[in-house]
Amino acid sequence: MTASTASLLLSSGIQIAGALVFAFVLRSFQQREGRPYLRFWTWSWLAFIVYTAGAVASRLIASSQAPTTPTRIALSVVSLGAGYLQVTWLLLGTYEFSKRRVLASTWLLPTLAVALALGVGLTLVGIGDPAAANLRYFARVGVRVFVTGAALAVAAVWVAREGAGRGSLGTCCCRGRSSSTASASC
Repeated sequence: MTASTASLLLSSGIQIAGALVFAFVLRSFQQREGRPYLRFWTWSWLAFIVYTAGAVASRLIASSQAPTTPTRIALSVVSLGAGYLQVTWLLLGTYEFSKRRVLASTWLLPTLAVALALGVGLTLVGIGDPAAANLRYFARVGVRVFVTGAALAVAAVWVAREGAGRGSLGTCCCRGRSSSTASASC
């Protein structure tokens, strides 16, 4: 095992373990407190685990298998699908939290279908061209990074709007203040 492989396995293992603990904690709070948005956040962390495990497995076999092998395609579809489900469930939970109401179930299937379609569609970009490694990387990693960043920005705005005028520490931090400034001004 090379040092880079060991580093990848160690760092990803730590991320997966942390996400599993966090999902367990959120699930416990959801059962105890009955807050429906915590269900989506729990699912989001579980999807992150699948995304990370799939990405690691795909990377480990990348040197021994072509991008068009069924195993690599399946790993990419599962990983990216879970990655977009993570973002989707994060946003659905944040929406429920910020609006203080349960999301209508009519939104669930379409949003999940879009997340999974993104995973499948972006996996297939440049799949037949062996020279398109950079394009595949951009489609699979770059687009997801952009979508995740945009989703986190939207979630931050929703949380900041929800707490506007309440003067809570979390609201002040969401507005870009440092912790010391936020606690002093709140």
